[in-house]
Amino acid sequence: MIVQTEHPSLQLAHREMIRLAARTPVRVDCDDGALWITEDGDPRDIVLETGESWTGGCGATVLIHALQPSLVRLADAGRPC
Repeated sequence: MIVQTEHPSLQLAHREMIRLAARTPVRVDCDDGALWITEDGDPRDIVLETGESWTGGCGATVLIHALQPSLVRLADAGRPC
């Protein structure tokens, strides 16, 4: 997926998934719903609920899976790898 807006918002349906090939750190904001995030090379699973954020993806593939209908906002994390 290539997203070229400054702060894209994506509406994900239940069980919908997006894959990011993050070359730089990315911030994922869960504006509504619940998300499960996994990052290549990181053994942790991250679960975000409404109002929570996560930053990662420095040169890694990131999978974002909607545990329920969710509104996701992506942004450049503003820090180097």
